[in-house]
Amino acid sequence: MKHILSLSYDSMVLSTRQMILESEGYRVTSALGFPDALEACVYGGDFDLVILGHSIPSKEKSGLITILRNYCKAPIVSLFGPGDAPVRGADIQVDLAEGPVALVNAVRSVLSSPGPQAS
Repeated sequence: MKHILSLSYDSMVLSTRQMILESEGYRVTSALGFPDALEACVYGGDFDLVILGHSIPSKEKSGLITILRNYCKAPIVSLFGPGDAPVRGADIQVDLAEGPVALVNAVRSVLSSPGPQAS
């Protein structure tokens, strides 16, 4: 079972995202804020994918991506909403205006790709 780390600053969105991804058969560790995400990366084991939620300001995401890559080798998906710009450094960007199906399709695409990061 593929293991996903989902990071957000909004607990309601985080739990909804977890329910959606778990209904698709993924194991999800949710992190409310960067300290929880870093702890999960350092102590929580291997992740196949990291998702950075749209509630994280774009200007913070680049720094988070840099730090997370030091502890977690999984590909990173960045979610963005209306008015947000895609963030450099993420492996894939998902526009939430396209709905939850876009997130699920992006996750499937990344996790089904052969490569060292997808196990």
